[in-house]
Amino acid sequence: MSAAVGKTTTTGLTVLTDDLTPPTNGGARLRVVSAAPDTSALDVRGPGGSPIALGLAAGQAGPYRSVPAGTLTLSASATGSAPTSLSVGVGANQVITVVLVSDNGTLAAQPHVDAAGPVAVPPGPVDAGYGGAADAHGLLPDLLLGALALGATLVAVVQ
Repeated sequence: MSAAVGKTTTTGLTVLTDDLTPPTNGGARLRVVSAAPDTSALDVRGPGGSPIALGLAAGQAGPYRSVPAGTLTLSASATGSAPTSLSVGVGANQVITVVLVSDNGTLAAQPHVDAAGPVAVPPGPVDAGYGGAADAHGLLPDLLLGALALGATLVAVVQ
């Protein structure tokens, strides 16, 4: 993933390395990218005050963190500032990047799903049938036609 960060007069391109390792146990994996050019280093905390990214400078991405699926309230604050509460929806089995931007001087969260798996993994094997071009009636008609063709060939050879 690459991101253009900075003020419009000094925009630069930052390359961010994605880690699409699936989350475990129906949870999610989340990271935060600071793309708000008018903020100092940000401290971002998740549910219960757990650290998501601390000291995150503009243009940087924090590490991926395991979080529960659902609506999360993130708390983001610049050094010496009051925290801003940000609500972010995170689906089960998603890997998500939350980009923090400045919206008229206020921090705002823009969630982007990097990868998503099934909400529930189906049990057992997948019934795939005989393939896309297979006859819907199965293999028996093909075997019968083959036996008839072989029989006709043998009759023609014997005569």
